[in-house]
Amino acid sequence: MKRAIVILILAALIGLLPGPTAPAAEPDKPVAGTPSDPAPVPKPKPGARQRPLAGRIAEVDQVHKTLKVGKTVVYITSETRITKDGKPAVLADATPGEEVGISYVPSEDGRYVALSVRIGPKPGAAGKPPKQGASKNTSTENR
Repeated sequence: MKRAIVILILAALIGLLPGPTAPAAEPDKPVAGTPSDPAPVPKPKPGARQRPLAGRIAEVDQVHKTLKVGKTVVYITSETRITKDGKPAVLADATPGEEVGISYVPSEDGRYVALSVRIGPKPGAAGKPPKQGASKNTSTENR
């Protein structure tokens, strides 16, 4: 009996016996500790001033819940209000190349947290003529 126990202990030590196994990951959830495991969601810095960001979406990261506009990465949280064509939307509705308007604040760790995201052109901006007198005439013809 003692001999069988010693053999089992030795087999476990040299890896012949399988050790405890981790529970199987759910199909839609990444396994903790893997590179695709999202980092903790940043919290807005208390008293931080809202900032605007406009441009075209360069990248959408569904795993880390981020949008990249130019070189700026903005985190989407459960508090972020997302709209597309004036209707409520979700991050999955955003695609690279689309026009976007974002209101964000910095977090305590320096990352940016989106408060609101408008996917698509600004309402009323399509077909809107430029303001009269907004640009200065720099030609020297009439001087």
